[in-house]
Amino acid sequence: MPRRNGLFRLNEICVQYIANHIEFWCEDYTKNYMGKHSFLHIIGPFEDLTSEQVQKVLSTLQRKRQLARHHLQLLLHNRVQHLDLSGCSKIINDQMIYVVAARCKRLKNLNLSNCSRVSSKAFLTLADKLSDAICLNLKQTRCIGDALRLIITNCTKLRELNLQGVQVNDSDIFLMCQAAQKGEGCCRLVSLDVLDTWVTEKAVTAVINHLPEIRHLNCNNVFVIFPEGMERHGQEIDGCDVGIAPNKMCKLKSLTAENPNALITDNNLFVTCLHCPEVTKVVLAGPHGFTDAGLRHIVSLNKLKELTISSHHNNISFSGGVLPILQAVGKKITHLHLQDLEDIDVYAIGFLCPELQSLNIDVRSLDICNFISESSFNTQAVGQRRNPFDKLRKLVMYAQEENMTDDTMLVLLKHSHELETVDIIHMGSFKDAVLLEALENNRLLKLCKLSVFGCGSLSHAPITQLLLDDQNEIGDIRLLECREISLQDSRDFLKIIRKGRYNVTLEWT
Repeated sequence: MPRRNGLFRLNEICVQYIANHIEFWCEDYTKNYMGKHSFLHIIGPFEDLTSEQVQKVLSTLQRKRQLARHHLQLLLHNRVQHLDLSGCSKIINDQMIYVVAARCKRLKNLNLSNCSRVSSKAFLTLADKLSDAICLNLKQTRCIGDALRLIITNCTKLRELNLQGVQVNDSDIFLMCQAAQKGEGCCRLVSLDVLDTWVTEKAVTAVINHLPEIRHLNCNNVFVIFPEGMERHGQEIDGCDVGIAPNKMCKLKSLTAENPNALITDNNLFVTCLHCPEVTKVVLAGPHGFTDAGLRHIVSLNKLKELTISSHHNNISFSGGVLPILQAVGKKITHLHLQDLEDIDVYAIGFLCPELQSLNIDVRSLDICNFISESSFNTQAVGQRRNPFDKLRKLVMYAQEENMTDDTMLVLLKHSHELETVDIIHMGSFKDAVLLEALENNRLLKLCKLSVFGCGSLSHAPITQLLLDDQNEIGDIRLLECREISLQDSRDFLKIIRKGRYNVTLEWT
């Protein structure tokens, strides 16, 4: 049955109680001291909370939009090791950063993403206290100049660094590479994000050459690094190698390009795939310039598990570009995301990707999207008695208008016994007849979240059946702009939820 409201753990009850009565715990401080004195250290009511409990209280207050600066003044203490302040950027200023720097000297994970009110001067003070940091997210901040250089040289344990949207330049990256050559600074970095920065391909090439453990590198266009780097073979800038040797084999695990203005040629794809045999994830969501022929070079990546392909510029097709990849390496692919592609063959995906866990098809930019209705791959699947999509956990399908047949939608749902999330927008074939037939074969016992928008042929019947099932795990249902589901239907759903004391959230419009 849908999950019932169970008993909370004592730890969860305590966290909720503290968050619900936070002003009571802060009353003495706010009445007698706040605004009158400036304290770097306060022994308050939360000194005995663990780092995890502090973060849970902060997250609860953020979710309720109740977090204030005086709460942070009392919650932060020396044992805090994991701190995420990205959800409360409006209250994070220089004063709060000075408090973090003074009290949280054991930080291992710090997320200050989008905290743009903090000055570089405050970041400089903080940087000196981050020697134990393993993961830093400084996306869209003003951590620049001396502050950033101090992090680069001082954080010797750093493994992940997100500088997306920060005013980083080549000299900062060359400093990182110089330190790495001596085994100093953040030489153990595994993941670096310099997307939307001033960092050029030359500096990114230096990172590939001098940071031996780098595996994930997000920049404006990683696919031009290798062909252009080979032309600079032997060149150095500030003691850093900015060229690529012809026999260089890179250990990058991911290749990502999401900038719609980026130009990637077929040769760029060929050279990059040749030099990065360890890649498990490829994202081509926006760039232009390559064709089906260039895309087919991805077949050389025999360790590929995650693939995102976009035909935003109408430069590639499913049959000419994507299908050959699935035929070559589809057996290992677990995540597939297709955008703006015509004539998608769902049967081919199900047959060629037996390990697929997540399928995301987004064709909202097309006036009408055509799906293949008859496929030889369906015949092969039936002949071999194979059940397509039997390991699928997440299904996302967004369209404006499409012609997917009922049988095709049924193939997606009929054998997907592992499905946990279904997210549908404007898919006409997601309707009563299909869903009810699918439920006869697959009761969706592991389904936790169902989100449907603009599906005019879906009524109350399959939703009621899901709610009345005595074994499934449904916990979140969103039914938006589905004209066959009325206000009375939504009230009936709520009655079932209340009567069974189910832990189910329902949203209807």
